[in-house]
Amino acid sequence: MKYHVLIILLLVCLFIFLSYKKTDEWNDDKSYRKFQIDVIITWLDTSDEKWWKRYREEQQRMSPNEVFKHETPVDEKEVHYPLFLNVMLIKKHMPWVRNIYIFCQRPQRPNWLSDNFNNVYVVYHDEIKIPSDISPPSLPTYNGMVTCSLTSHIPNLSEHYIQADDDVFVLSPLFPSFFFTDDGKPIIRGDFENMDKKRMKLLLGRLAGENGGYSYISENTMNMLENSYKKSNMSDYIDTNHSLTPCVKSLVLECKRSISSERWNSLRSIRSKADFDFYGLYLVPWLVYEKRDSLVLLDNKGVQFIEGDYFEKENVRNETVILCVNNSFKDNTKDYLERVLYS
Repeated sequence: MKYHVLIILLLVCLFIFLSYKKTDEWNDDKSYRKFQIDVIITWLDTSDEKWWKRYREEQQRMSPNEVFKHETPVDEKEVHYPLFLNVMLIKKHMPWVRNIYIFCQRPQRPNWLSDNFNNVYVVYHDEIKIPSDISPPSLPTYNGMVTCSLTSHIPNLSEHYIQADDDVFVLSPLFPSFFFTDDGKPIIRGDFENMDKKRMKLLLGRLAGENGGYSYISENTMNMLENSYKKSNMSDYIDTNHSLTPCVKSLVLECKRSISSERWNSLRSIRSKADFDFYGLYLVPWLVYEKRDSLVLLDNKGVQFIEGDYFEKENVRNETVILCVNNSFKDNTKDYLERVLYS
């Protein structure tokens, strides 16, 4: 009998030790002790009827006969609840994050956000502070490429921050060192493709009627790079879409200053399905060719997956730490994310 009691006591002590170690291990990460890190989530409430009214007025002003990215409203629960899961999974798996900023258009606000949510803040597009030597796109904007180009101007934003979309979810504990080196360099995980092969794939996709808008955005971004650098020195295009992108604010501002005011002004207030915008977070491809020593490049394989691959392959589920549902929040996705959050 006494042995059983002793075994139980040992198991309890082991549980307490492991629990303490798991809680304390965040503080063992060197980058966590060196600098603060914020997260920015770009968000749009497409269930907002007043937003739709403004959107359609802008659509008529621009081009009434063109088909645009947003076409019909969605149910409120498909917009607000996924954002809640997004934020809570960050708070669970990345507790070292200083602040989480939800970046959106005034007066939209998550219906679940209250004062009980520590370090979660709404920042509106019209609250940003842009330096006088940077030519920003005009506001208000309904273009996600413009929105993500403005996030670095959020007041009081930390020098090191992580840019995210509202449809990207963190499934496992992540350390600051997953995103930044000990000396503060961003660790960029992306899909590497030869530019010529990428262009051919984009062209074939457009001919097949697939994702025309983003196809043009990718191609225009590559054209910008080739206009800035010698083509003989260029090979790969790095796509970091659908993931969490670490950024350094001073590098982002330097990148923006390299873009002409004419190019900034070419960004339209509404993103259509056949437009000619460029990738709003131009920092990543720019760094690769302008300041290669300022970042670390890693392949994205085994780290992040789109929803379809994730639920079809068990080995993918076991390896994935970041999941993008790509604006397709299905019931099985919701159920799974709830299990991850509350387990």
